[in-house]
Order: sequence, then structure tokens, then C-alpha cells
Amino acid sequence: MVLLILLLLITVVVIGFLLLPMELYVDTAKNQYYFTFRGLAKMWLESDPTEILKIGLKVFFYTHYFYPLRKKKKTKQLKKRNKKRKRWPIGQIWALLRTFKLKRFWLDVDTGDCILNAKLYPLFSFASFYGLPCHINYNDTNRMVLQVQNRPIDLLKSFINYKTQHHGFTF
Repeated sequence: MVLLILLLLITVVVIGFLLLPMELYVDTAKNQYYFTFRGLAKMWLESDPTEILKIGLKVFFYTHYFYPLRKKKKTKQLKKRNKKRKRWPIGQIWALLRTFKLKRFWLDVDTGDCILNAKLYPLFSFASFYGLPCHINYNDTNRMVLQVQNRPIDLLKSFINYKTQHHGFTF
């Protein structure tokens, strides 16, 4: 009976994790860069006066910071194996990218060259007409806001569907 309850609890947790939305948010004007599993975990980038960059990780009530640019202590070097890296097909990458939902996008650009700004204006106007708000400004500010959302179950379904369609697997 205890084993059945434990198995049921693990199944509910795994299904809940697969249905949990994950979100990537980038705002260059406010210097906000984070990736989150809503209600579960959040990872963000922030500047640090001594280490230049630090990565924050918060899982439930536990917060930890990583310093990716800090020098690591030297360890013994392991022999490198000459493995050939297997590349992902472009079709599979495209199928995975199509599962992402664009929640918010806004682009405001100034190249610093008024002639180039004028040349880019028709392209940005065309993009804005079709739903991507892109703007050219002439006051030396650049800003991008990007918010993308997805769920792990959508990524998993896309990966499995691509494999079954292109490799002939049957279930």
C-alpha cells in the first residue's frame, strides 16, 4: 500500500513538472534577464562589482549564487576522447523552436548612423505592420524586451514526434 502511494505521488510530481510553464524574459533597458519555472525555480543574471557577473538560482526558499567568470582551481586533466559529436538536424531544431510561444516582444534601435537608420526604417515598419513592434529612434537608445513561454511536455512531444516521423519508430 505504501509503495502504491509513493508511486502515485512520484507520478503526480512528474506530470505536474511536465505541465509547469517555463518562461524566458529579457529586458535590456532594466537589465532583467531570467529563466523561470513558475512557482518552482528561478534563475537570473545580475551584475556584481567584484566578479562582473553572477547567476542567481532560487528553488522554493533556497537561494544560491554562482560566479561563472571566477577562476577555477586547477585539477588533473583527463585524457580527451576523440568523439565525433552528433549534430541535430535542422528540421528537429525548427520543430522544437516552433513549440515556444512569443508572449511579448519589443525592439527599439538606434545604430548611431542616421543613414543606416533611414535604410532600416522600411524593414522595421514592415515588421511592425505584421505584428512585431520594431522601432527606429534617433536618440541613442537601444532596448529589447523579449518574453517567451513553453512547457516541458510540448518540447518532449515535439522531440518524440520528429523522431517517429523521420526514423520510422512505431509504438
